[in-house]
Amino acid sequence: MGVVKLNYMAMKFAARVLRKHRLSTYKSHMDLESLKMKYRKSLFQMVAAITVATAAPLSHAGFMDTFQGLTFKFDQVDANTLNFNISGTPSGDWSTAQYLAAFSLKDLGINFSSASATANGPGASSVLGLNSELAASSLDCMSAGTPAGSICFDIKPDTLLPSTPFNLMYVISFTQNLDIATTGPHLKIAFSEKQDSDKVGSLYSKNVSSVPEPDSSSLMLLGLGLLGVGMWTRKRKEGMTTRVRQHPAIA
Repeated sequence: MGVVKLNYMAMKFAARVLRKHRLSTYKSHMDLESLKMKYRKSLFQMVAAITVATAAPLSHAGFMDTFQGLTFKFDQVDANTLNFNISGTPSGDWSTAQYLAAFSLKDLGINFSSASATANGPGASSVLGLNSELAASSLDCMSAGTPAGSICFDIKPDTLLPSTPFNLMYVISFTQNLDIATTGPHLKIAFSEKQDSDKVGSLYSKNVSSVPEPDSSSLMLLGLGLLGVGMWTRKRKEGMTTRVRQHPAIA
């Protein structure tokens, strides 16, 4: 009876060890599968993010410049629409500015003796542009002459600037397609200290230069980065697979 009992206990102990080995191996296998899923998910998210970033159309130009604490930014959103953004805190001889009075544009590739445009934004509800421009010696859009390539938006009454730093957005719709000069749209803008009074400080008057777009070398670097991530992930996966093969899972 003693030998039978001893054999029984030995078999029971062997079965327990076998169960533990199976559990441990199964756990290692599951850990590997979990890691593989995490790497796949991370790689997928990275690819998706880069795809979204680089798939945006580059045909619609953006232009930006900063002067006396304010940033002027233009984005051509379609063939005949511009978004005009003014943001920041006025400084220099604009530091006392309280109102936006008017702004004018040219170098858009449009003849405004036959075309027109409307602006919508703070203080401007379908404001029809005038075939005129701003001048340092005149009030708002009352400059002498009607240059064919210029259009001026007179905001009446002058619109109060929000608390600084502010962010104003105007959507300008044109009746003809834009053909903006390579130097960018020429902007003139006037601010006032008192509503509907003379402009305060300098009259900004210059072409707003284009914002650099991703070039082919930047896209190539992104591609190389993706390739490196893929190779690193494959090596990690192969290393984990080798470790599990040393203790193969029992079906």
